[in-house]
Amino acid sequence: MNSMNRFVFLLVVSLLLPVHILSGQELASEKRMALVIGNGDYLVGPLPNPVNDARSMARALRSVGFDVMLRENVSNQTEMKRVIREFGQKLKNFDVGLFYFAGHGIQKDGYNFLVPVNAEINNEEEVEYECVDAGFVVALMDAADSRVNIIILDACRNNPFARSFRSTRQGLVSMNAPAGTIIAYATSPGKTALDGSGVNGLYTQELLYQIQRSGLKIEDVFKNVRIEVMRKSDSQQVPWESSSLTGDFYFKPTQGQLASRISAANAGNMENGVFWKANQKDIFMKINGQEMINPKTYPFGNDLIAENPQTQERYLLRNYWKNRDGRFRPAEKLPATQADYYVKDNHSAEGTAEAGSFGTVRDSPSAQNISQNNTDGEILWKADPDGNLWVTLNGTDISKRIKYKREGNHLLVHDPVHNLQYRLTNFFQLMDKTWRKAVPVNDQEETLTTLPVQNAGAAPEKIRWRALHDGTYYLYVDGKEISKETTYRLDGYDLKVFHPPTGRTFLLKNFVNRLDNKIRKGTLIQGR
Repeated sequence: MNSMNRFVFLLVVSLLLPVHILSGQELASEKRMALVIGNGDYLVGPLPNPVNDARSMARALRSVGFDVMLRENVSNQTEMKRVIREFGQKLKNFDVGLFYFAGHGIQKDGYNFLVPVNAEINNEEEVEYECVDAGFVVALMDAADSRVNIIILDACRNNPFARSFRSTRQGLVSMNAPAGTIIAYATSPGKTALDGSGVNGLYTQELLYQIQRSGLKIEDVFKNVRIEVMRKSDSQQVPWESSSLTGDFYFKPTQGQLASRISAANAGNMENGVFWKANQKDIFMKINGQEMINPKTYPFGNDLIAENPQTQERYLLRNYWKNRDGRFRPAEKLPATQADYYVKDNHSAEGTAEAGSFGTVRDSPSAQNISQNNTDGEILWKADPDGNLWVTLNGTDISKRIKYKREGNHLLVHDPVHNLQYRLTNFFQLMDKTWRKAVPVNDQEETLTTLPVQNAGAAPEKIRWRALHDGTYYLYVDGKEISKETTYRLDGYDLKVFHPPTGRTFLLKNFVNRLDNKIRKGTLIQGR
């Protein structure tokens, strides 16, 4: 991989971070779990895209409410089966399951096999001892008894072991989908898929875009993927699905679709998910049809946090104070790594990072490890999945003295010694123990004041945008930010941003090279 391709790859992976966490009103209340595997570093027939595809898919699925297990370059059959079993066991507590595999897949005697990266296959008879039967995945997901199961196999590439096989069959064979299951293939049975020329394979590239569009049934998602892949491959590649779904599923439901679910809840159909209703005095909650006894509650702005005293799991009740009308609504389960931050905000709108809040401060960095990246007044930070936070100022650990408060997806930290405030951008998605620079809040706010605001009735509209180094973008039309309402698609070095409420598409020119938080002009390329 040359330096330019490597740069674009790293950038696009970061761009696939969701711009905003979806709220409970945007997602149905079902619990969603995914296992995503990308195998590319094969001993025989290495592939450039699967690891990129898996990382991108994991980020996209998280943006639409999935808990994701991500595994890269799984070495052998034993390890792959262990991971799949772990997923199958966890899935028993979820309503929707999704399995995604990118890598080599081969067929033998009418069965499909997923290939670990260290597989050594000298003849056809060794396949079942070196690889994992895709039916193993289907069986474990079916046994979990989830409402919806989705299996996506971007594994229809050339067989790297074909020379040692008697059979010349390529691609995968179609499998029967059990009730409540859809199985999607990158191309039709017996055919091979294109890797594509970008950082993602052609099939996954289109899938990433479609699953983040609002209001599409899952059948429409895959139909749209098929149309685009056929168009871009000149019909050489035709994606395929086998489905036995018994109900509707939306990766990203609209408000109207969610309202239908609310109506179903008020009709008594609450066997799956978490729902709540309240009047001016009392609150009532149900989990999978069972009443939650004496939930603990914590006010949080316009919302309310409810804690199940039996499991200590916490749920976000959006717009609680405006919706105490006795109607059931879905609640949003808070991931364990985020739940504490909501409750801390309830008490004082800020907290002090000490043991027991962010967690025990450990592995304090030395100046030698980070001083090469520091300048005067520069803050570096990292966090782990357990919520432990490390913050340094010019190589000095200041974790125990900072104060913080939550700001959407971000965390604001305040250093009382120097009276400086910083933003830890996308904090809740970046708990991976990687050092990152914090953004001085005052500097950023000064930049925003340069944004021209158009007078009412003036023409044409002023379209402005800015983007941070991690790929988070902000789009303004006549001074109003509309980023939360948009979806996006990378087109070379440009970014195309679609605004569903108005049906308009905006072009952020040379986006890839402009992640510097500076305000720039955007262009309206479709719609009025």
